Order: sequence, then C-alpha cells, then structure tokens
Amino acid sequence: KSYPQEMAGRYGAGKDFEAAALRMGCLLSREEADLSRFSTMLIDDFRAGRIGHLTLEWPLEDKLSDD
Repeated sequence: KSYPQEMAGRYGAGKDFEAAALRMGCLLSREEADLSRFSTMLIDDFRAGRIGHLTLEWPLEDKLSDD
C-alpha cells in the first residue's frame, strides 16, 4: 500500500514533489522549487507524525513476489 492521499492532504500534491514544494513556499527563485528545503520539511513532518502513520519498509511478502 502506498500513501499518496496523505501526501496530497498535507502538501496538495500526491507524488509530485516539485509541485508540493512550490505550494509549500520552498522556492529557489520565483518559479523554481527548492527540493532540498522541501525534503528537509518532509522528513521533519514525517518524524513529527504530521503526515500520518506511514512506513518506509515494504512487507516481506511484497519483497519476495518482486524477486
């Protein structure tokens, strides 16, 4: 299971990190996203539980079926 709905709820974009960075005000210039700053924000939000209860690991059965 992936969690794009949690990302969309918090950042306004599912898997599009550049759009999410722009929406959250992480800018290098007027139209260029600061992905480094957004990445730091994302990790901080993950650690604080603001995104929801997400896992960073795949279940063992999914790993085995992909091999």
